[in-house]
Amino acid sequence: MARQFTRQTLEGWNLEGSMSDDTVQVASELVANAVRHGRTRTLAPDSTQAGVWLALALRPRTLLCVVRDPSRRQPRLIPPPPMAEQHRGLPIVRALSTTWGWTATPTSGKSVWARLSLPENWSTQAP
Repeated sequence: MARQFTRQTLEGWNLEGSMSDDTVQVASELVANAVRHGRTRTLAPDSTQAGVWLALALRPRTLLCVVRDPSRRQPRLIPPPPMAEQHRGLPIVRALSTTWGWTATPTSGKSVWARLSLPENWSTQAP
């Protein structure tokens, strides 16, 4: 669902070209990390603690990809060993984005975000 949402959003913003694959990969890695590491083990009665959401936002020269999860645990960038099948998510996000980081939310949980540079000529193509 994250990949489909990201592709459709980028198409709506006329960004389906060169940055589409990188943005879809970044969103996919951040959501996968949130689902794997960020969800709480026990659900609140109203199931609000289990929520993971993805948001995309256009900024003047960048696209911001944000994933929120209910955990306050800090994401850790662990360099994976060669040929590893785990711990590759954040190194991929770091490689594909201009910058990334995380912010604790005031009530509970955290948001992990990544910025990707927009194509230089995008403003002339914007809807």
